Amino acid sequence: MTGFNAFLDYDNIGNSRGSIGGELKNATFGLTSNYYKKIGNGSNKEEVLDGYDVQLTSQIPYLHWANVFVNHYKWYGVERGDIEGRKYGSELSLLPSFNLEVAYDDKTRKGLVDEYYVKLNLRRV
Repeated sequence: MTGFNAFLDYDNIGNSRGSIGGELKNATFGLTSNYYKKIGNGSNKEEVLDGYDVQLTSQIPYLHWANVFVNHYKWYGVERGDIEGRKYGSELSLLPSFNLEVAYDDKTRKGLVDEYYVKLNLRRV
């Protein structure tokens, strides 16, 4: 499957960003990429950044309910240096309505702390 996407992201204080992206997927591998472009800053002191991300995902052999991924991202700084890093992780479909994502976010910029995270997703089936 191949696809393209475009969206507009807007929050309640006026920050806005547009994005275009593409996807290549089959039964065991996936490649997605998005480019983000600042449209405008809102009423607070938060700065909307341009950037991109690319993610490669693979099913773990013989475990159709488990994927591993690596995601590379970069946000272009405005009044500071760029933020760049990689996320390494796994997404597990434990039940039809329950997913678990575990990952490590390795940031390359000094002064930013690398992060581990666990995300639980519950969806109605």
